[in-house]
Amino acid sequence: MRRTSSKSSRGGTILLELGLWVAALIVLIPFYYLIINTLKPPADVVARPMSFDLKSLSFGAYTKAFHDMKYGHVFLNNLITTAGAVILIVLIGSSAAYTLVRRNTKFHRLVYYLFISSIIVPFQMAIVPLFKIFVKMHLMNTLLGVILVFVFTNIAFVVFLYYSFIRTIPYQLEEAAKIDGASVFRTFVSICFPLLWPVTGTVIIIQSVAFWNDFFVQILFIVSPKYFTITRMIYANVGIFSTDWSALLPMFVLGMLPILIFYVFMQKSIISGITAGSVKG
Repeated sequence: MRRTSSKSSRGGTILLELGLWVAALIVLIPFYYLIINTLKPPADVVARPMSFDLKSLSFGAYTKAFHDMKYGHVFLNNLITTAGAVILIVLIGSSAAYTLVRRNTKFHRLVYYLFISSIIVPFQMAIVPLFKIFVKMHLMNTLLGVILVFVFTNIAFVVFLYYSFIRTIPYQLEEAAKIDGASVFRTFVSICFPLLWPVTGTVIIIQSVAFWNDFFVQILFIVSPKYFTITRMIYANVGIFSTDWSALLPMFVLGMLPILIFYVFMQKSIISGITAGSVKG
């Protein structure tokens, strides 16, 4: 009986590993195609897209792309919108969730359910009202407008994550602070918020990747090249009738490289956040 179970377990492990390798290949092949075509002469990109010759290795396409897309400027715009939106959404989401959990009245529960119900509403349904509001408030074609759109459309999900996590924090920790005379704000900042790092790290990574790679909001709310982000600038370099792929592909790499590096360094926070949530839950 034990031999049968061990064999079936080993067979399941082999199938699982095989599935993981297949999934890895599906993900890595497009990256391979992308990278090798940024390191070859422009003529070979279309003529021989899947071949690669080390003798023809060249980084000139990256230099040209860096200059053509004004990388320093669009990178700064990307950094401002992403960092600004993430900071706001963490501060607003955590404080709102804390209030909803600790007050726990019928009104606050109703507000929480409204937050949750708004998650299922597609963002596209709010485009026209948002557009009209932003025009009246002169927020169109501004980085602040992009930041606010990011916050408005993602705050419900963030509140949901914080709400679930804060409910697992023992209230006795806060009672001790209140006995010592700490205010509600002081209690939240000094006692509760530091304990939220696992979920905060998860929120930072998920939202940073989403905001950095966003294109939909950029194309709708940004018109002036002065406020272009990386994705918006890449789109501006796509031709109407034809596209120079030898110039465009390095832009893709330059666009995803910063957030890829950020994710590699912050991935432990996602794992700890998921682990902490599963253990506490």
